[in-house]
Amino acid sequence: MKENYIHTEEFQVRDTELSASGIVNNASYLVYLEHARHNYLRNLKKAYTEFLEKGITLIVVECNLKFKAPLKSGDKFWVGLNWEQKTRLKHKILQDVYHSDGTLVLEATFIASAIDKNGKPVPVKLMDE
Repeated sequence: MKENYIHTEEFQVRDTELSASGIVNNASYLVYLEHARHNYLRNLKKAYTEFLEKGITLIVVECNLKFKAPLKSGDKFWVGLNWEQKTRLKHKILQDVYHSDGTLVLEATFIASAIDKNGKPVPVKLMDE
């Protein structure tokens, strides 16, 4: 399955990421997904911080999460990522979370863009096509 993604990132659930019900808090998934996106860019030699130094902020403008199964303390899991440039100003990022046993945990779709220091959208090529 990992071969279906342009980037994968492995994780393990920490107790601090759990909700009162003993499963991973929904907000923690956003952190996992963002971490995988940042590492993907870093691997492309396009680190997030380098954009900030140029006065460009990469932003998420839309996010859709579909929860399929829970993760619990100590679970090992991985995030798969696919990324495509949709328009001159928008990128579509598809990310899935899988338990190490192969169970699909979450499907996520993000629309991302970039803005300059004045908040104006700017084109940024992140993908090598």
